[in-house]
Amino acid sequence: MGFKPDEVVVRFTPDNQHLLVYDRNRLPVTIYALDYPTGSRALWREFMPADPTGMRGVKSIVMSPDGEVVGYNYTRQLSTLYRIEGLR
Repeated sequence: MGFKPDEVVVRFTPDNQHLLVYDRNRLPVTIYALDYPTGSRALWREFMPADPTGMRGVKSIVMSPDGEVVGYNYTRQLSTLYRIEGLR
């Protein structure tokens, strides 16, 4: 069917001819229009959050029926590194 490992379906394209899919563990987020009978794909949209620091991938994407408005959520993992001097 043309799906790759870790790809998930967002929805059908506005014309209902293709599935929109993306890899939830990859940045920048690249959404492909997948022709499910043949497995061929074409780039549909690509985006990168303004501050990708600590991002562990986009977990879900929702969009309006016409595909013009896209919303997404992601997990961010930040940490602090401390340097300690003089320990014996």
